[in-house]
Amino acid sequence: MFRRLRLLGKRVNEYASSALAKPPRPTFSGTRVERALHALAFAAFAVFSSLFLPFGLFYAHLFAPVALFFIAKWRYQGIEWLFGVALLFACYSLALSFNTVLQLGDFLVSSLIFFAGVIYATYIFYLVAYKILNFRRLLSWVLYVNLLLATLALTALVSGYGDCCWVPADYGNVPRLKLGFLEPSHLAYNLVPFVMYAAVDFIYTDGKRSSWCFVIGMTLLGLTQSLSVIGLFIASLSLAVLPVWRSALSKSRALVAIVCLAGLILFSLSGLSERIQVSLQGGDHSGKVRVVYSMFVATDLLDDQDAWLLGVGVGQPKFFIEAYALSYPGYVSNRLPNSIASTLAAVGVVGLTVKLLAFLILFVRTHSFRYSFSRGLFAFAFFYQFAGGYFNNVNELTSFAIALGYGMMRWTADPQRGLDHKPGHRAICTVAGPHSGPYRSRCYRRVRCADRSRPAGTMIKARSVAEATTHNCQ
Repeated sequence: MFRRLRLLGKRVNEYASSALAKPPRPTFSGTRVERALHALAFAAFAVFSSLFLPFGLFYAHLFAPVALFFIAKWRYQGIEWLFGVALLFACYSLALSFNTVLQLGDFLVSSLIFFAGVIYATYIFYLVAYKILNFRRLLSWVLYVNLLLATLALTALVSGYGDCCWVPADYGNVPRLKLGFLEPSHLAYNLVPFVMYAAVDFIYTDGKRSSWCFVIGMTLLGLTQSLSVIGLFIASLSLAVLPVWRSALSKSRALVAIVCLAGLILFSLSGLSERIQVSLQGGDHSGKVRVVYSMFVATDLLDDQDAWLLGVGVGQPKFFIEAYALSYPGYVSNRLPNSIASTLAAVGVVGLTVKLLAFLILFVRTHSFRYSFSRGLFAFAFFYQFAGGYFNNVNELTSFAIALGYGMMRWTADPQRGLDHKPGHRAICTVAGPHSGPYRSRCYRRVRCADRSRPAGTMIKARSVAEATTHNCQ
């Protein structure tokens, strides 16, 4: 018995020594202060986005000076990118001033908010692309913190003090979760990047962490009951795994994911029958206002002002919208709750074309189309512009930055990138992995081996890049 206890103690000591010798890998690179600031930047996006702030202002805007400091420090051509955006916007403002009378104060404030959002999104792009060491840990941290806050909010709701974190549902008796956001849809939108990663990770990989993160993400999205965000999330997730749908559906975890998504839809649409009945009677116009009426208002405004080319100016549409909104039932806002319509009214056809082309070009240049997560998140952010948002929405820019940054991170970290151009190497296929696209489950690499036991051109069968590169092959 004492021998077994000594053996057990020896094993515990060895385990503790190995754990101390190999500390856990941090989420971000840099010093402790820098890592804390990076975590605070993501918290400003996904945890307390606009708590106690007026409409249109987010903590991401207040973080812009710190973001600009890191962009200048990293020297990843971020300053050149921001200078190009500023120069293009200055040329636009100069051309606009000759044709339109501007409310200068609102124009300057809206321009400052727009540039603060661009700076923050650029910082997030470089942070995800080059400075994150463990994206899965970041995902877990964001979801666990929001789950803790949702648990506290649920406790407050049961105690009768949950008005600050919940809003009454338009249909049904279940209130909607909003936490530190202005609306439940804002919370749902900002959670989508992390829930999307959790869903793709759950489908492709095994492990308790991926399962728990997937369940937590589905629960948080269901509590928001944001129909537009949830519906578009499911459609984007389908597009993400579409190139590998056969291999994805062959796994039992994919079937579990489908069942969970179906349960999410049923829970979120608890008041669907009532909403359909009210819509048929002409009492619900929220969807039409965001998707259809906002576009009609924008086109009417540009027709009357003859400003199709450059728009009426940043921060100016709110002075004209009320006169046109009276023509459409249910339109009671003085803004355009649609990102495409808002961009079209503010900066015209030229600005909208430049915006969409910039996103599509970056999507290709960063190779984000190759990976399931970045492909799905980009599709979600791109198509949500036609169903909600507004012109200088920093949350929209941040979602694009995460998608493009993740694609760049995966592309620059791929050891087989450019293998065909190296002498003696020829890639037969690409290594399979989570979010990796239509790749096979095995990797066969034709390599030049330094070991004499393997002649040049040996085919090596490996389950991963690490395994393929440990066969003494160059």
